[in-house]
Amino acid sequence: MSKISNTQRRKKNKKFEHFRKKLRETQLNAKKAPRIGKPQKSKKHKKLKAVDPFYHGERKDKLFKGINQKPQSLEQEVPKKALEVLELMKETKKMKKKKKKAKHQVSMKPEEFRKTVNNSNNDNNLGISNALKQQPGETDRRFLHRLNEESKKAMLMAKLADKWDADVVETEDGEFKIKKEKKPSEKKKRRAAEKREEKRQKRDEKFIDDYQEFKTFEDHVEFGEVVHAPPSLSSLPRKANKDNGARKPGSKSLILKDILISNKLSNNNSERTTGKRKVGQSLKRKLISPAQQVILDKERDRVIDVYRQMKEAKLKK
Repeated sequence: MSKISNTQRRKKNKKFEHFRKKLRETQLNAKKAPRIGKPQKSKKHKKLKAVDPFYHGERKDKLFKGINQKPQSLEQEVPKKALEVLELMKETKKMKKKKKKAKHQVSMKPEEFRKTVNNSNNDNNLGISNALKQQPGETDRRFLHRLNEESKKAMLMAKLADKWDADVVETEDGEFKIKKEKKPSEKKKRRAAEKREEKRQKRDEKFIDDYQEFKTFEDHVEFGEVVHAPPSLSSLPRKANKDNGARKPGSKSLILKDILISNKLSNNNSERTTGKRKVGQSLKRKLISPAQQVILDKERDRVIDVYRQMKEAKLKK
């Protein structure tokens, strides 16, 4: 049997709706139209009724011709409407089965469930209590019903515990009550108070020791005492170099720096050092004359060439 697609089904439904609309319109028009003359008789009026009910002649054969007859060939095609009806019937059966499974579905058979529960109780893997174990003489139906009731109770107790933020206990009457927390005993209270007192004493002692240590660093200046210079430190602080701490940028003597200084000193056309500038210190370019700028550009190019030559010599080695 070939399945009918949704598009084909929609087309057929549209055609059927169109046909129904036309039929309604024709019926309404026929009712509204005025009747002219006497209505004509149909074929039903010309039919002869059988006087004898047990007569089975040619008339009845003609009347029931083509109704509930055997197929002429067994390979006769099934009508499309019949296929649609069959598919719809199958879909409805599937939906009913799914609904029944959702309502009465059990993950495993009672015998299998009983075996798993017994094994878990023996091995203590799942931690299931003995109350959930099937009792001797208890039927599978009663056992499953009891399990369902126990699970409902557990769910209700968990909800109440979350709501009231306390432990919930079931009484003998079947009611639920909040479990009262036990108040700490006098002995525990006394121990806690002693611990707090010990902590407070330790904190006070530490504060006093720190205060007394800080007193030793105070300087007692006498009246009329005069100081002409700050105190000199004979020993360096920990992890300090003799060069007064960390290395400063430009303190390291480089080869290029030595060449520049020697060239500037030997060059007669170099800048004259003023009282403010040191040897090797350069002026800003905008403060230098054009002739000096040309000399500096040439010197810069020469130094770059020297640096490149030194680099090539190192690579060759």
